[in-house]
Amino acid sequence: MTSPQITLTDRYIAALQQQLPLRPLSRRRDIDIELRALIADAIEHRVSAGSSQAQAEFDAVAELGNPARLAADYSDRPTALLGAEIFPDYRRLMRILLSTVIPGIAVMLVVAQLLAGRGWPEVLATTIAITATVAMHALFWTTLLFVILERVPSARAKALAEWEPSALPETPDGREGIGETIAGIAFVLGFLALLVVSPTLTSATDSAGNPIGLISPTLIGMSALFFAIVLVASAFGIATEYLGWTYRLAVVNTVLNLFGMALLIWLVAGDYLFDPAFFESIGWPSAAPSTIGWVLVVLALLNGVRGIVSGFVSAARRARVTR
Repeated sequence: MTSPQITLTDRYIAALQQQLPLRPLSRRRDIDIELRALIADAIEHRVSAGSSQAQAEFDAVAELGNPARLAADYSDRPTALLGAEIFPDYRRLMRILLSTVIPGIAVMLVVAQLLAGRGWPEVLATTIAITATVAMHALFWTTLLFVILERVPSARAKALAEWEPSALPETPDGREGIGETIAGIAFVLGFLALLVVSPTLTSATDSAGNPIGLISPTLIGMSALFFAIVLVASAFGIATEYLGWTYRLAVVNTVLNLFGMALLIWLVAGDYLFDPAFFESIGWPSAAPSTIGWVLVVLALLNGVRGIVSGFVSAARRARVTR
């Protein structure tokens, strides 16, 4: 029994199918049928114009181009890390992080260490090491967030939509300003840097001469949680900046705010926020950590409620504008 001859068309479609998602199978079959019909029509046209069958098939397949790129078009999957539509936003965010947020954290570290009485060699070494670590994480995870956003079908559909003047953002359309997004990222990055240096960034010592930091050791041990908060805050800020507010994002915003408020209340109620030994060593009343903590809770509750209400207001405003 003679095996059927494998044609150039078969080879091209097989190469393309390898680049397509495995599911749904019906989509893969439809693409197979569509391409075979397209190539067959192109071959027939070229043969009628005088080309040989083999040359006509070669030219028809060559006209379709690289199967990997065609597969990306069929699956709406980007072939670059970041596309031209989303890259300007990414570049703008990177510029602000590198020109303001990261230098700001470095200045904060230098000032705090000088106030703690450290010498310049130690100050510079510590600042460079911590700033480089924070910058590396900020750049890597921000890039990863944009790569994920690039591959979200709804986000790509919006970015690839044909531009027209009516697509220009209006003031009340629910897009959160980049300044607020940067401020949120800067705050969590700065707080994370404070957690790293807090154990040694102090002039207070215990009876054995060991440094006593302002931040509770329990809270310092939760650095991984705050690192996760950095990622979530960055992702949410970029989502609202790039996609605009929706009711779904407003609900997510509510959950995040409630989680943040509950976490702060738990830290303050359990005396996990500040180290009481630090206040004792500087002669402050024993109630000082709790008092300061509950003041922060009140401020966080007010800000959280404002953020929740603002999210739903922005979502409703954007819904009216786009209606």
